[in-house]
Amino acid sequence: MNFKEFINSQIIEITAAKLFEKGLAIKRDFANAALTNTNPMLSTFIPSEVDIDLFLGEINSDLGVIRDTDELLTYLKLNSVDSSKLFSDGANFLAGIMSQGAGTNGMTKSILKLQFGSEFKIQAQQIEKIQSIIPKLGDQENLATLDLEDVNYLLSSLLTEDLEQLRVFLTNNPNDAEKVSPNFTTIQTAKGWDIKMHAAETIKEYFTEFKEPNFLGDFGNLTGGLESLKDSNFKQDVEKYVSITNTVNSLVVLVSMCKKIYEKIEEAAN
Repeated sequence: MNFKEFINSQIIEITAAKLFEKGLAIKRDFANAALTNTNPMLSTFIPSEVDIDLFLGEINSDLGVIRDTDELLTYLKLNSVDSSKLFSDGANFLAGIMSQGAGTNGMTKSILKLQFGSEFKIQAQQIEKIQSIIPKLGDQENLATLDLEDVNYLLSSLLTEDLEQLRVFLTNNPNDAEKVSPNFTTIQTAKGWDIKMHAAETIKEYFTEFKEPNFLGDFGNLTGGLESLKDSNFKQDVEKYVSITNTVNSLVVLVSMCKKIYEKIEEAAN
């Protein structure tokens, strides 16, 4: 197997695994939401485990007939959802998503389309980054002959864009920087992908455990629903929050992809 064939096979395998992980995370999140929610109307729209399994089954069926990364990218982009539009154009965005279904089942499916669609968008972006190193190392290159230092350097360079976006956020938010900067530096400087992965996951945990509850609390205090964001100073804060969480999620996905690819190449070299 040459380098291009290897990368393409790994991309398909990794994408399927990441979507399975996303399914587990969504199950956990909605199970927690069902336990804490006190609004009976909202409860009817929270996807159950059965709903999530059926939706994930449809995705797996679609992935099962995909033959190469070009088809995979087409599928991911076709089903991608830009979550930032939920807040910049809330009513129209939701109407577009929900027009694909009606009633309770339609609403439930729309919620899942939003959840998985955001992941599809991230996956597609990071796959294209991974593909960019193929010509730099040689399409036909044998895995066993690749220089591991070159591979490590090129994979690490793929993190630059997400790290720069995170750096800008930390510069403008010193309180967050105090908590995140050590792990940010680790991702920049560490050579081992296990270390980079742990640092990226720790950063994500910080935003999930400390920033998300504060954001959701503030959002819940708004009156007028999503439409009120158009005339609210809170809109800018929401957009910043969505932007940085997307950046962090993208970084975690990309580091995990690079880690898996490097480990496989290292295994072939030895």
